[in-house]
Amino acid sequence: MKKIITYLLFSMSSLSFQGMVGAQTCSCDSLGPNLITNGDFETDWISNVPGMILTHTGTCSSGYGTYGIGNTANPCYPGWNACDHTFQDTTKLKSGGTPLGHFLIIDPNTTPGNIYSKTVSVCQNTSYQFTFWAKDLLPLGDARPVPVVNIQFNGVNFFTADVTVVATTNTPSLKGVGVWQKISGCWYSGANTSIVFSIVAKNVSGNGNDLGIDDISFTSCNSVVTVVPSNPSVSCAAPCTNLTANVSPGAGTYTYSWNPGGQTTATVNVCPTVTTTYTITIGGTENCIPFTKTASSVVTVNGMIVTVPSATICPRDS
Repeated sequence: MKKIITYLLFSMSSLSFQGMVGAQTCSCDSLGPNLITNGDFETDWISNVPGMILTHTGTCSSGYGTYGIGNTANPCYPGWNACDHTFQDTTKLKSGGTPLGHFLIIDPNTTPGNIYSKTVSVCQNTSYQFTFWAKDLLPLGDARPVPVVNIQFNGVNFFTADVTVVATTNTPSLKGVGVWQKISGCWYSGANTSIVFSIVAKNVSGNGNDLGIDDISFTSCNSVVTVVPSNPSVSCAAPCTNLTANVSPGAGTYTYSWNPGGQTTATVNVCPTVTTTYTITIGGTENCIPFTKTASSVVTVNGMIVTVPSATICPRDS
């Protein structure tokens, strides 16, 4: 009889890498508070927004290099089509369905540059998730140029290619639900203790290139720990396998402790003769505080194994 080892993983995760384009999903155990003050533009929306580079001109933009804060873009220009990103939130509706929520209504400059820029204090060796929602204010099929944006950290583009904000409806209406485009990514702080986070307009056209932005967030992304085996099954003739502990997302310095075994490396080689649960305890620092996290993998042994001082004997081999 051959010895067969199978694996049951307690958890799985995925990791998105810096440099991808568009909407990335970070694998986070939990998220910290939003470090962007008034990122939904609902507080003190009548006055200037901290971090905005352009000129505030009320509830509507009024020329190149200006922005307004309003609950619908349609009164600003007859062809514009947008309302607050969270329009479906009934707490943000007046009677009759008119949106109460606010968002940025932007007419960017005719030269590339920052729309929004804010210095944020960050913790070393911590992963962060950023998200904002964008919308081309012109309807689908309009021939004028569309907005193009990127994210920058300390003046360096995050995305390898700029992100085009595409119109997704051709009906100018207050009820433009589902027409906002999510732009997001995962950023790792490394040795940084502060960062300049910027949303940058890249299109230079003054005709068209009209943009809505809402719900900017920048939050710490607490990592997920998993254990991954090197093979899904192992025969009796090859009874050992590697187990690797992964921290996702994350690239910091960690400590490792395996039980059973007591090994202190990220990857260990195990050769069980009975069904065994292997647990990794990982220590490190993220979000400015020490952490300890665990994950486990069960190695199941099917079949009888006889161990003698010089060899492991499978019943069929005897």
